[in-house]
Amino acid sequence: MTIPAQSAGSVIGRHGRTVRKLEEETGARISIDAAGAVKISAGSRDSAIVAQQRVQDIAAQRQCR
Repeated sequence: MTIPAQSAGSVIGRHGRTVRKLEEETGARISIDAAGAVKISAGSRDSAIVAQQRVQDIAAQRQCR
């Protein structure tokens, strides 16, 4: 999936805190590049879906600012 490039920093968070917290809470592995490409891998489909939704929510909040 992709998110707007300007939202990538918000999803990653300061020193990676936000993305690490998302990984801990969802059990998914999340990687995001500067262009906004997001890769999510998880042990279960449910974890991947939750992680994807959380990433989209954070990106959408960034767009509203």
